[in-house]
Amino acid sequence: MKNTFLNNKKILKIIGLVILILLCLFSFVCFIDTYNKLYKSGELISDYSIRKGHPTRLNHAVNINSINTWMTFDYINVIFKLPKNYLQNTFNITDPRYPNIRIGNYTKQHNLNLREFMHNLELAITNYSKLK
Repeated sequence: MKNTFLNNKKILKIIGLVILILLCLFSFVCFIDTYNKLYKSGELISDYSIRKGHPTRLNHAVNINSINTWMTFDYINVIFKLPKNYLQNTFNITDPRYPNIRIGNYTKQHNLNLREFMHNLELAITNYSKLK
């Protein structure tokens, strides 16, 4: 009786270990698939290139055309080196989530024309750059 109980316990441990390994493998495959999709879509850009075995930092030019709706106002402030409240003051943003709200979500929630807002955002950034 005791041997049967020990054998069942060993079998349960082995089954549990196999399930854990399968879950880890499934998670890894999902991670690789998501990574590839993001990389191919252009939303994931590598900052390093490995040539001749040495990693080299790549300089990606940040331009006004790279603004996208998934970006937050904080992200825009950082990449274009804007003061934290510049866009908030320029667009009279009173949303308490500023600057941690995505541009697309902000325009949708406030019933703004996305294309027009993006154009005005580009103008605001360009104007600030000219003031510097």
